[in-house]
Amino acid sequence: MLLGSKTTFAIEFEVDDPPALDAHTLEQHTHYVFGKMCFWVEDSMVGNYELGGVLGVATANFTPLLRNKGSRRDPDLWSKPAEIVYKTIDDALYVDSGQTDEQVSLDAKKYGKFIATPNGFDVFDDWKAYLIQGDTSARYIWKQRYDEGIVHEALLGVDEFDLRLQEFVDWFNINYGKRQ
Repeated sequence: MLLGSKTTFAIEFEVDDPPALDAHTLEQHTHYVFGKMCFWVEDSMVGNYELGGVLGVATANFTPLLRNKGSRRDPDLWSKPAEIVYKTIDDALYVDSGQTDEQVSLDAKKYGKFIATPNGFDVFDDWKAYLIQGDTSARYIWKQRYDEGIVHEALLGVDEFDLRLQEFVDWFNINYGKRQ
């Protein structure tokens, strides 16, 4: 299934057939909905679709991303080139440069809201992406771990990322029930 457009931003996913279990055992394991997933950004795949995983984990990891809807504005970052934006956020969140615990906490609060791939879902382990919102558009900036220094950027509709994530969460909850 495809939510959105591959030429701008989309979430592609499919659900695997459930294992052959008796009804009681299957009901106990409904939260283990396995399938495949990736993002599409300007016809580029973000994520390892073929790896697959537990789609309920994706749903759970979309929730913190959705909490940041409307709070991803930063005029200073907005005005900088994609490579600098990526490095600024990535260094603040993931590089130990001897900063104090207080600084780590401040950086997490300031920059964590820009994260735009679900942490903890294996499909996206080799990618990092950040989203900076402006007044009429948003900058989706990403890099695959093994792309030697290549930082990609695409302009999205200002709420397009959040709309697609919410569509997936809603679809999952309707079809498989809300997971705790």
